[in-house]
Amino acid sequence: MKKFTAIFVAMCMVLGSMPAWALQASAAQTQSIVVERNGTTYTFNQPVSTEEELLEGLATNTKDTGYYLEKDIALSETWIIPSQGIYLHLNGHTLSYEGEANQPVIQVSGGTLRLFDDPDNGGKITGGTLSGVRVLGGAFYQYGGTITGNSGTYGGGVYYKANGNSYYSGLGGVITGNSASYGGGVALEDITKQGKPIWNLSNALTIEKNSATYGGGVWAKMLSTKSSVNVNLKAAVRNNSAKKYGGGLYLINQVIFHIGDVVDNTATEYGGGFYHTGSGTCSISSSNISGNTARDGGGVCITNGSLMNGTVSDNEAKNGGGVFINSTGGCTGELQLKDNTATENGGGIYANMQEMNKAQCPLILKQVA
Repeated sequence: MKKFTAIFVAMCMVLGSMPAWALQASAAQTQSIVVERNGTTYTFNQPVSTEEELLEGLATNTKDTGYYLEKDIALSETWIIPSQGIYLHLNGHTLSYEGEANQPVIQVSGGTLRLFDDPDNGGKITGGTLSGVRVLGGAFYQYGGTITGNSGTYGGGVYYKANGNSYYSGLGGVITGNSASYGGGVALEDITKQGKPIWNLSNALTIEKNSATYGGGVWAKMLSTKSSVNVNLKAAVRNNSAKKYGGGLYLINQVIFHIGDVVDNTATEYGGGFYHTGSGTCSISSSNISGNTARDGGGVCITNGSLMNGTVSDNEAKNGGGVFINSTGGCTGELQLKDNTATENGGGIYANMQEMNKAQCPLILKQVA
């Protein structure tokens, strides 16, 4: 009994002499973060504080491992997601890239990445020069966090290229302060013609203050020839800018887009809110296109046959304050126009249809008081 008491006293003395930081570190290693999203619970129980720990974790990763950052981490090489599932909680910290040029911070090539952070927590992905997150296969789900300060030719913040069963879903967080030639915030490209939705940007995602030559907020190209393809672009797209076309959105080819709020975006030339071009019909249902500016088409610029339904208000342009139709094909739809202004032609709508018969463009316009 005396021997046991002596051992117990000795252990207490050792623990008592340990510095506070050592006890804190020991406690931190055992904590976990639990997040519930859409009825699914995600547990993050693998803390990482260095690049070595992050890469080592990938090498030994089992399916659906949850990591959380304990410190800011600067990567010297791109973090490539493996075939197993990865959950990453930024935990208010920054994952940045400081390696060679023309590389993303994260590349998803076959596995699944789920990105989390608490609202207003400040966690971010930054420093990529070939997008912040580049998706060439597999799937990327953004539930939270901020993707900012990245650049690239396509998709400064996020670049997604459909490949087989790949998928991209923006379910929360912010994409801001990124730049590119095409899609300052996000560039989405379907090369598979698979005829089904391969991306989803929900109304919980904000895309703001990004810049590009084409598509300041979002550049999206659909190669499918199936008009039944529905794409959700309900993200709030605001305060983005384009040097040429599509301050908020630049949409290409035949698809059905469900758009959310497209507000306060600017384009130097066509389509302050959004610009549509390409072959086939683009069916666009929108909740609100307002406060956008451009030279032609402050709210919207349509080419090659677009079906539109929605409210276009308080937009400004030289020609076509609300809508500018620059088309050689038909266009149909129903629009509500309110308080749009133009300095020269067509405060609500201006049609530059060249040799096209006006009967080919039976737009139903409702001037809202």
